[in-house]
Amino acid sequence: MNLLLQYLSLCFFKNDPTLLVPDKAFTKKVIIFFLISSSIIEGLIADYEGVMEAWLRAIMATLAIATLVWSMKQWERFWQLLTAVFICEDVIVPLAGITDGGLYHYMVLNHVSYGGISAKYFTEAVTGFLAFLYVLWYLLIIAYILRKFFSFDFWKSFILALSYFVFTYGVPMMLFDM
Repeated sequence: MNLLLQYLSLCFFKNDPTLLVPDKAFTKKVIIFFLISSSIIEGLIADYEGVMEAWLRAIMATLAIATLVWSMKQWERFWQLLTAVFICEDVIVPLAGITDGGLYHYMVLNHVSYGGISAKYFTEAVTGFLAFLYVLWYLLIIAYILRKFFSFDFWKSFILALSYFVFTYGVPMMLFDM
């Protein structure tokens, strides 16, 4: 439980992920939680394709992390990096799904509007902005983790985090939306 709490504080930029050493059983549980929570969220949004997209995202994330540690010749850090990234995924993905979806549902049911803006456009603007904030938080966390592991400067780690995001979220989304 202590290790989990240390990893959770990583999502708020409080810990150094290089100092956290998980065992493989802990990492597997983290990935299983990701698969279950992502499958539920994607299944609610889409259908079986969303579930397949969540599984493909996990595979692509694992491949991206493996490629990075292999190219940096730091394979011994694979489990640490994999766990750090997936813990943050396990926090942000369900939190974004619940808050953004819940807020959207509330605003639609209550026809929330602002000024002269229609309820539909206002709801989409608010939830879109919230989704943007979650993606930005995600990118900053991944960049933080990469900076700690590989001593990259901020921009290099941020560009790698953005590339990772496009690879693990964008590519599966494109494949299943075709």
